[in-house]
Amino acid sequence: MKQQITCHEADEIMGGGKEFWDGLFTVLGAMVPFLNALGGFVGAVGGVAGPLGSVVGAFRPS
Repeated sequence: MKQQITCHEADEIMGGGKEFWDGLFTVLGAMVPFLNALGGFVGAVGGVAGPLGSVVGAFRPS
């Protein structure tokens, strides 16, 4: 186990890290529109379910 790391090795380690982070951010960037769409869908379902629940609650005998 050698203690010293050459500049080239450090570059390779850092370069690999950079590629990893670039890939991670690319994946996250691709997920953002999907998450936005999912949030919009959940919001729409909630927006419909809210009034619908009130209507059902109003007509249901207590």
